[in-house]
Amino acid sequence: MPILTGKKIGDYLCGERLHVGRRTEVYRAFCPQGRPVVLKLLPEQVADAATLARFREEFARQHAMASPRVLAALAIIPLRNTLVMVTEDFGGASLE
Repeated sequence: MPILTGKKIGDYLCGERLHVGRRTEVYRAFCPQGRPVVLKLLPEQVADAATLARFREEFARQHAMASPRVLAALAIIPLRNTLVMVTEDFGGASLE
């Protein structure tokens, strides 16, 4: 997937790319009010039906948790043939 820095996904403006893995990419982004969030997306090449179902389940479980120890899952949005999970941003940096 091309680097999304500077692009809009839904209402969110992508900032720096924080992580690229085999199955996900993670970006810092900003909502329209300027609050930072994190976007976790599945690259289209891995977004088959089973993977999309697991990603939706991951979102549902994370969204249902109300704990200061777990990042709040705020939304899940479609992007072409894949999904993007929006979570709160605690301001951390990549460990790489």
